[in-house]
Amino acid sequence: LNETQNFTRKGKEWDKSNVKRILINPSYCAADQDSYDYFLELGCEVCFTPEECKNNNAILAYNRHAGQSREKSPPEKWIIAISEHQAILTGKEWVRIQNLLKENGKNCFGGVPNSKQSFNKRSILSGVLHCASCDDYMRPKMANGKMHYMCITKEKSKKQKCAMCNVDGDLLDKLVLEEIFKYNVEGSAVNTQLSKLRKQINSAEDIIAVQIKSLNSKRKTNEKAIQNLIKAISDGASTLTMEYINKQITELTESNSIIDAQIAELNDKEKIQSQMHVNLNNMEEAIIHLKNNFAELSIENKREFIKKIIEKVTWDGENATIFCKGSI
Repeated sequence: LNETQNFTRKGKEWDKSNVKRILINPSYCAADQDSYDYFLELGCEVCFTPEECKNNNAILAYNRHAGQSREKSPPEKWIIAISEHQAILTGKEWVRIQNLLKENGKNCFGGVPNSKQSFNKRSILSGVLHCASCDDYMRPKMANGKMHYMCITKEKSKKQKCAMCNVDGDLLDKLVLEEIFKYNVEGSAVNTQLSKLRKQINSAEDIIAVQIKSLNSKRKTNEKAIQNLIKAISDGASTLTMEYINKQITELTESNSIIDAQIAELNDKEKIQSQMHVNLNNMEEAIIHLKNNFAELSIENKREFIKKIIEKVTWDGENATIFCKGSI
């Protein structure tokens, strides 16, 4: 906006916070099936049905902020209705923006603070490439016009904590892309993993059972912690300690409520299998779109599609291993 001199109404330059407020404002989003599903999943009070969505009417959101400080309210308190004004973005476009903001807000390298974002204009694997030795991320580095990936731990520790050798960035990007684009070639790494995922969908019951077992184990751990805290109260504690213990008990109880809801959802086998099908289809669509439109996509878009397809790529000094989404 600033580079093209599209300034604010007062003729001033934009800053990130103002741009973000626009990007997350539902007022620009159409009331349609995609936005309906998004806000429903967030836990908002949605006051319309998909059948009522027509004429490209936008969304009107109430209770998004509270108090004089205008602090953001939790989504559970939002009231989502259909407005009279026209939308600028479809629900699909707006939801995609929210997901991108969420992803960018967490990391660029998958866990590294925002200050570590990559501004390299040709690295494809930024954010998914890991060092096989220490599992830290490998980031692109330029030297004499040549790009290579270097382990962050190696760089920070000056080879004291990790000595993984660098890898030719352009070559690795090329080889990984070639492997992704062979998704429909039997025996290729990506095709093998996609086939395995299809089998997992058919045996979703076993996967769900493992997840439920894990959640139940976590729930029992929470219950045991609550019992220990209650015992601490009965043994006598200061007022300050009591306040801390009560807070901990409340947090653990809320955590168990969330776990109960997750278990209930996992028990809906048909819903889980359906979502796994959707995830797999989305992955395959992302591969096809990336392959067919690669030359026209920006480097940011290429990375976005890579992250839809790949969970991580590891480099062990000699070989790179690709792990598709859902494979680990």
